Order: sequence, then structure tokens, then C-alpha cells
Amino acid sequence: GSHSFTIKAWADASQTTAYTAGAATGTLTSSGNPVSIPSLGAFTIAAGNSTVSITPITFPAAGTTTFSSTATPPLAGATTCNFGGSTSCAFVVVSCVTDFNCVETTTNAASAADSSAASGKLYTKLAGTTFSFDVVARRADGLAVGTYASDADKPVSVELVDGSDATACGSRVALSPPVASQLLTFTKLNQPSDLGRKSVSFTVSDAYRNVRCRVTDTTNTSIKGCSTDGFAIRPSAVTLVTTANAVAPSGTASPIVRAGTNFTLRATTSTGSNYAGVLTQDASKLMSQDPGSATKVYGGAVGALAPASLTSNAAAVNATYTEVGHLYLGAGAFADTTYTAVDNNANGECIAGSLSVTLAAGKYGCNIGNAAEVSLGRFVPDHFHSAIVPATSPVACPPGLTCPSNSAGASGLLYSTQPFTVQLTAKNAAEGTAANYQGIFAKTHTLSAWNAAGGATANP
Repeated sequence: GSHSFTIKAWADASQTTAYTAGAATGTLTSSGNPVSIPSLGAFTIAAGNSTVSITPITFPAAGTTTFSSTATPPLAGATTCNFGGSTSCAFVVVSCVTDFNCVETTTNAASAADSSAASGKLYTKLAGTTFSFDVVARRADGLAVGTYASDADKPVSVELVDGSDATACGSRVALSPPVASQLLTFTKLNQPSDLGRKSVSFTVSDAYRNVRCRVTDTTNTSIKGCSTDGFAIRPSAVTLVTTANAVAPSGTASPIVRAGTNFTLRATTSTGSNYAGVLTQDASKLMSQDPGSATKVYGGAVGALAPASLTSNAAAVNATYTEVGHLYLGAGAFADTTYTAVDNNANGECIAGSLSVTLAAGKYGCNIGNAAEVSLGRFVPDHFHSAIVPATSPVACPPGLTCPSNSAGASGLLYSTQPFTVQLTAKNAAEGTAANYQGIFAKTHTLSAWNAAGGATANP
């Protein structure tokens, strides 16, 4: 900070009699801690006076500074400095508060570095759940000022602001809605427990990708600071809502959805209603019911599920699945892995790869997705294809008839009395074959003769 110094001239070495015999000039110099003295520290003491003030003397950082002076004419007692009642020219400079930082509390931080005033971190927070962090008053070198409220109460405004760009601290936009700000007071009464560091708590109902805190001294608004670290406020786990949600793995469960035809699928969150993150499908988290088992067992063929992604808290979309039976969407089948990117880094400000919305060592999961498994089904074939399969050996042409050349029903021709079988293939709406149409999902079918493929008239 900036300060005013008084230089006093003495007429005797014991410094008991002030020098007033005439004008004196001199130079004030310093060593040790950096200091800025106006006009190179030159001073003049007018005749009849013994003192002169030099102002402002500026200390850019804390440390020990030693002043010395020379005077003309040479003075028997030289000169002394007067600052805060001390006549010593060597003293320790205690830095003024220049800004603030917001960091993890010492009890919540995973390491001392994560709660340090200079470079502390802020972890991912959860919308709708109260969270706390420490507000730290700092000097120019980034260290905490433990005497911030030693002379008087210091009220500060603490805001949560947009941290997504390089905007100057004072120009950052406060979160709205809600307007997340409050007054925090460092009290003289609570010294030394406050020590320039105090916790503050917020509850924010919505979700935000990148947030910083801004702290402003309300009695001197030029003293303000934004957190050196940004953090995400993530929503709760995703809930998948569908019209194809059945109790698995029954072969008679309802609802029934024809494979390849539309059913609805939607992703919602219970907190962070403004969250509209893109949840990408992870096909490795899809599992199909084993068609030979009447209990829940994975192992069936897994078909293709569409869409490839969902937008959270948007309207339901049409979805399709190409197989039959039951499909299980495991935890993270739809997940957003980018929303907490401001925290999902080497410093580990959230738990990488995790969907957790429960604090573990002060941290939540980085990924946002369905935490619970969802059962879809029961899917049934959309239609069937039938094919005539003749016997493997040709049948002789009946007596008295002239038959075209035909071997084992080639060209689709069958002779009277020739044995054959009919093969049925379960198909989805896109003509794909349903591999799981077997076991508990297969049904008995009655076949009838019709006049043509897809015809509407039965043959007698």
C-alpha cells in the first residue's frame, strides 16, 4: 500500500534537540524490500522547521525495508523516520489486501494445495445441494492476509459469476436465475479466528458449466477478486423415461412393442432444470436378455438402439430397437462426459469416469447419466417371412403328365405329393432378422395357404 513518512532532523547526536537553525536538504533511500519513493526521495526541511513529510511511499509487496538518509548541511544527529509512531528506519511491511480468492475449505480439500490462498481449487458442486468454500483475503503476492479484520469489521459481497471466458473479474455476469450472492463479514471480534479466511455456503438449484466466485470489499469496492479456479455445478443423475418400460424378463409382459417401430424415450434430471446437456449412447452398456432363461440373465443378441443421443430435459423422442425380447440399459448407457470439463482434468476436481452424485472425499462424479439400469421391452417381431423348403430328393413326375425340369423344387415348383417344410423367420420393421426370437420369446404359429405372397385371399 501507500504510506506517508515524516523525516526529522536532529541538532545533536543524542537526538534530543531538533534542528531548526536553517534549511536542510537530503535524500531518503531504501534497501531490502522493494519500495517506490517519489522524486528519488529528495526532501527539503525549511528553515525554522525540523520535519518534512514524504508521501506517498508505496510498498508493492510485504517484507523488511530499511531506510537511510543524507542531509546538507551535515547534521550531528542526522535524521530519523517516523511511521506509525516508530522512529526506526528499518521495519517490516505488512501488506495490504489487494484481492480475494475462493478455494476449497481446509476440511473438504483433498490436499493442502487445493485449499491454498494462492492456487487453491474449487471442486464440482451439485445443483440443489448446499456447498461451501473459503473466501480468502490476499495480498499482492497471493498469500493470505491474516490481519484483514484486525482493525474493524470487513463486510464483503460474495457472488457466483459466469466463469466461461476471459472477461475481467469486475465485468463478469452474476448467475441469474438464481442471483447467487450474499454478504459475508470478517469480524474484528472474531480475530484471530477469522484470520482473513472465512467459509461461505450456497445452494444453487440450477446447473452451470463454468462458475467463478467474485468477492468485493463493500467499504472499498476497488478491492475485489475472482476465484483463480472455475468449477461446474452439475445436475443430479439422469432418469430415463420410456413407454417401453416393462418388468423383465417375462415372455408375456406388457407393453408389447414391435421390433423396429417407435416407442418414446426421454432423459430428465430432478435438479438443474436448465440442464440441456447431450447424453451420448454407450453401446457397450446395452445388454439383452438370454432368450433361454426365465430369470434375469444377460446373453442374448444385442440389437441396435436409436437414437444415438438424447438431450436432457427435452421432450420425449421416438426411439427404436431392432431385436426382440428385453433390452437392459446399464448405468451410463446415456451419459454426458463433457459438462464438467472445467473440473475434469489432471487435478481431479471431480471423480473421472464416475456418475456418482454422492460425495466421496469431497468430490462428485464427472459424468452425468443414468445411474440406474432401465429395462426396455417386451419387443416382438414386426412380421414374419415364410419360405417353402422342398425335400432334398426330387420326386418323380406323376404318370401321364409332362413335367418341366425340376430338381428338389428348383424355381419354387413343387410336384403333387412332394414333401416340403415351411420355414418362418421373425423380422423387425426394417426387414432385419430377430435373432432372439427363440426360447421364452418364441410362440406357436398357425399357417394358412394364401393365393399369393402378401395376398388377401385364402386358397381353398
